[in-house]
Amino acid sequence: MPYSGNSSLARVVRVSAVSLGLVYGAVMASYYKGSAKKASEKSAH
Repeated sequence: MPYSGNSSLARVVRVSAVSLGLVYGAVMASYYKGSAKKASEKSAH
């Protein structure tokens, strides 16, 4: 019984970590895209 509990907990932790990683990656990607756009606009003017 404890084994199944531990494995399910590990699965939840893994899914949470993957979800956080995807969200973090998306946020950082959009942030860097916005920064790059601002920088290119500045250099264009």
